[in-house]
Order: sequence, then C-alpha cells, then structure tokens
Amino acid sequence: MKKKGRLYDTARWKRVRRRQLARELFCRSCAEEGRDELATQVDHIVPLERGGAPFDPENLQSLCATHHSMKTNLFDKNGRDWSEHALVGCFEDGSPRDPDHPWYSGTPEGEHPGGEMNQTEREAQPPGAPSAADLISRADR
Repeated sequence: MKKKGRLYDTARWKRVRRRQLARELFCRSCAEEGRDELATQVDHIVPLERGGAPFDPENLQSLCATHHSMKTNLFDKNGRDWSEHALVGCFEDGSPRDPDHPWYSGTPEGEHPGGEMNQTEREAQPPGAPSAADLISRADR
C-alpha cells in the first residue's frame, strides 16, 4: 500500500506558497500592529483539520514565523478564533490591547480605585495631603 504524501511536500503546495508570499510580502498580523515584517510562512486561515481549503488563496495569509507559531500553537490547537490575537498583549505605552481589560474600567470621578481606601493606604496618607478627588478636580481646572 502506497503511503499518502504530505500536502506541504507537493509541487502544487510549493507553487501556491510562492504565489502567496509574492502576493502578500509582509506579515498580515504585524501590519495590523503597525509594523513591517517580511512574511516567511503561509498560514491556512481556517485550519485544514477544520475543513479549510488547502489551495484557496482566500484561505491563505502570509505571516512571520512568530505569528504563525502563535496562531498554530495557541489558537488553532485550542479551537480559539485567531481574530482574538489582536487583543493579546499591550500597546507601546503599556496599555492593554483588549478593550474589555479591567485596566480600562476606570473609576467614577472622585472615587478611589477599588472603592474606599484600605487601612494601609489611609495610614500612608500624610496629614493634610489632598485626597484623590481633590487632585482630580485640580487637574480638570
């Protein structure tokens, strides 16, 4: 019985891969992050294991090795949607990419983050120091 060859070893795949990398030179995910990184990998947007078309250009994207590895190992193998990757990590200023991250919840004006100050925070507050509400109202002037 003849052993079935791997898709990635076929002449057809090698030709499709070359065309994809020529069509989309830069990593799609890096571009979404505002960076120009040459793509070295061709990824199936819908994985083959989930019925993705192996040679359809609409099911292919060019990625750098880092993003391809992240997509394959963290998302495809765990059944997660790759569109979530844009929410992983932080922007250059340190703020989270995920708009639903608790960091963005903020606190109502005049309230201490997390509610009332705890005992340690009250003790650390020097006598006569302005409250958070005072500081906020001064900054708004």
